[in-house]
Amino acid sequence: MARPRTYSDEDLLRAAHETILELGDRATLADVGKRAGVSPAALNKRFGTKRELLVQLSRRWVDSVDAQLEQAETSTSDVIERIVAVATCGLGELDRPEQVGAQLSALADDLRDAQLRELLAQGWVKTRLRLEGLLAAAQKDLPRAPHPAQAARILFSLVQGESLYWSLDPQGSLTEEVRGDVRSVLAGWAGH
Repeated sequence: MARPRTYSDEDLLRAAHETILELGDRATLADVGKRAGVSPAALNKRFGTKRELLVQLSRRWVDSVDAQLEQAETSTSDVIERIVAVATCGLGELDRPEQVGAQLSALADDLRDAQLRELLAQGWVKTRLRLEGLLAAAQKDLPRAPHPAQAARILFSLVQGESLYWSLDPQGSLTEEVRGDVRSVLAGWAGH
């Protein structure tokens, strides 16, 4: 008799991530199971509930943020482009309007649940602090920039807000649109 195929938590969380990118908060354990090739009962046995699956998925994301930011930061030696890369880190997988919409609907789940909201905050703080450090190091290149903490909040908010706006009126690539806007702000701070 053939042994049943086993799936790692990482396989299941990857399937959950892809399903949520596609369906947002409408995603069910059955949807995730279908993508992963397992039954909803197997997911329930592994994670308990959809909420627990979301908590594990959020923890996985928080644990990956530092490596993603490091990769973005080291992708170029140009000081300004490092800031652009970190500010827009993670946007690449949201380059289709329906993905941004699905992500925003999943964000509603995060904001309604205290534990998910805390995990979201942890990941966002990592990004903001990385931006703040880069902006502090680039002060001579950006003499008109506000204090690095405020500048980091401005850039972070710009990226999040532009993602929302783009989902309503998608023109071109989200990543390229946002990078262009971040570069415009930085050019103003540089005095160009």
